[in-house]
Amino acid sequence: MTLSELIKKVEAKLGTKTKVLLGLMAATSLGSSLFLGTNKENKNINAATVMITRLDGRSGGSGVVIATKDSESTILTNGHVCHVIENGGTVTTTEGEMHTVKAYKKDVFHDLCLIKVAAKLKNRTNIAKQAPKLYEEATISGHPSLLPNVVTSGHFAGNKVITVFTGITPCTKEELESMPEICFFFRGIPVVKTYETTLVTALIMAGSSGSAVYNSNKEISGLVFAGSGDLSFAFTVPFDYVRSFVDLDDGNNYEKPNYQLDIMTILSGMDKKIERKELIQRCTSSTLRGKVKEFCNIIINDVVW
Repeated sequence: MTLSELIKKVEAKLGTKTKVLLGLMAATSLGSSLFLGTNKENKNINAATVMITRLDGRSGGSGVVIATKDSESTILTNGHVCHVIENGGTVTTTEGEMHTVKAYKKDVFHDLCLIKVAAKLKNRTNIAKQAPKLYEEATISGHPSLLPNVVTSGHFAGNKVITVFTGITPCTKEELESMPEICFFFRGIPVVKTYETTLVTALIMAGSSGSAVYNSNKEISGLVFAGSGDLSFAFTVPFDYVRSFVDLDDGNNYEKPNYQLDIMTILSGMDKKIERKELIQRCTSSTLRGKVKEFCNIIINDVVW
């Protein structure tokens, strides 16, 4: 009896529930194996991946080293990750080397940012010269939820326009009067933005912002900035936007973090904001309607990470 005949014979005796269970187990096993990141060909992209955090290490994201000089290195990440280090932050390599952020520059059009550190980092990777092909192999390397380096694999699956929740801003006096239910429920006004993205089928966890997306030649072809739920496929900044942002960088218009302000806000506790987990709990446990429900649907689904 051949192997295929044996498999068919076993399948014929299995009930539907058993088949489904085995399928789920196989899928789970496959998903778990994608997170190991032990392939030797990934060594360089692992080494070029960095963790970006506030001075107190409580929040941050990922980045990738794209240029190194004798006394300076440049890291590519998301604009909303750079928001975290505006009052000071650190860049940590996979080898444990840590450096403070020297300067940063955000893209005014897309969720991209460049960070400078005053050190020559050992490893870097290249940005691709052309866009990835549909269904081309994709690899993502980052530090989801500030975990040790994680690498997942999938493919480039085409473009999609999404609306994402990006944060909360304080309500003005006029907004308190005109939309008190929103200001009370969210403790501010939810900020949502629409972005064009490239969907990549590699699995990512919440907190994967700034993770580089590589093509089959292990060249950067995008950058993770959003996802759906706690574990999902990746919404990434498309290649053309990444390439243009890096190519147009002339070294000017960088801003310096305000380290003194960060120390003051941490000591005073003024930096505390409503967390996404708390927002999701409130959104899922309440009877919602109108604009509150509309915002909650976005917060529960597509969010910047």
